[in-house]
Amino acid sequence: MYDDPGVQSIGVNSSCASPQAGANHRLATAGIVAVLLLMPMSAPVLLGQSISESVFPLYVTPGLFLSDLALAAAMVPAIFSIRRRTRSHSILGWPLLGLAITALGLAPLAAHPPFAIYSAARWGLAWLIFWLFSRTQVATESLVRVFVLPLTVQSLFGLGQVIVRGPLGLPGELALPADQWGAAVIETGGMPFLRAYGLAFHPNVLAGFLVVGMLVGLPLTRRKAMRFAWWILGIGLALSFSRSAWLAMTLTIPAAVWWIVRHRPGLLPAVKSTLVVLALSLLVIVAAVARPFLTRFQPTQWLTERQSLVNRLSIGQYALEAIGTAPLAGVGAGHFPAWVAEHHPQAVAEPVHNVVLLLTAEVGFLGMLLGLALFTGPLLVIIRHWEDLNQWAILFLLASVALGLIGLADSYPWSLNAGRELMAFTLGVSARESAPELSG
Repeated sequence: MYDDPGVQSIGVNSSCASPQAGANHRLATAGIVAVLLLMPMSAPVLLGQSISESVFPLYVTPGLFLSDLALAAAMVPAIFSIRRRTRSHSILGWPLLGLAITALGLAPLAAHPPFAIYSAARWGLAWLIFWLFSRTQVATESLVRVFVLPLTVQSLFGLGQVIVRGPLGLPGELALPADQWGAAVIETGGMPFLRAYGLAFHPNVLAGFLVVGMLVGLPLTRRKAMRFAWWILGIGLALSFSRSAWLAMTLTIPAAVWWIVRHRPGLLPAVKSTLVVLALSLLVIVAAVARPFLTRFQPTQWLTERQSLVNRLSIGQYALEAIGTAPLAGVGAGHFPAWVAEHHPQAVAEPVHNVVLLLTAEVGFLGMLLGLALFTGPLLVIIRHWEDLNQWAILFLLASVALGLIGLADSYPWSLNAGRELMAFTLGVSARESAPELSG
């Protein structure tokens, strides 16, 4: 069971498939590859009017993302080429669909119903990504390669941004110069230190992708090229300076290694050597640029760090206030930043840095229950089926747990399109790989 798990194809058997089915499969595969390549890119084409001029446009303006086009390209042929159904949707997928339906049903009660409908549609697209990856015929190892290798390039972009202290002039790049207001920087007592963005909206978002890439990429470290790629991801994660991602990685990597020790001992030497080299590399990096790392672990001693903590606490209080005003219906899907701008114009209007709290504020009590189910479901599957799952199921479930941990201290696993797609991807592959156990 554990010799070469998780690489089977699901769906049409190529030896007996019709030419049309084969063509649909190839088109669906190309679309899936495009989704994985474009998923981290956060720069949209904004469409229509913002619902609040006081909020960063990405949060409160309808938009079109490149990954939307890739998803459309993958979905049409996938509908005709995918045949197999799995019962795992009821465990890992229903919270995604339930949130989209809840948001749509409550949209007429929102301050801006058209934007609430748009947000519900965005949430529905996350479920479609789950559906796509839970039923795709592409082998999981191939999916992981396509996912990890572009993240290696993104990490190198992030390293370049750190070195030049600003953007590299790449298409879709959202990094800001270190001396510009709004840039993600760290105080050092001298020049501000720019954190690594890659092509993501924020260094924290890049960090979330890198955590997932490192977890699911562990089995690939048996090959030298992929081991090198894994080290690059680790360096990119360090230079993102995302504390929530660091914590999630610290809690989930030991669990992954423990499972490998018990069930894939042949993989252990490659994993051990990979982790040791990364640890030594990180020690060198910390020694070379110690001040930014010290700042991140001494947040009360630096003005920007204190302001960040104060803003997060304030936004949390505003979320509780919003929940108190509409505990059942919420303030509307995607509406929380606009609600903050209206009721607390002096505040930095952004999503609250806790996904369950955000969902409760936007779609009420049912949103809270579905949010809890979304993040606890993977952990429950791991606990119940620890001895039965294959390596890909375990690693993708742990990646989902890592995103849930990040979601306790950050909003992007749900508030940003890239984060929702990342969560849906990890849940979808988890559902596919664990389907025999969840259906039994």
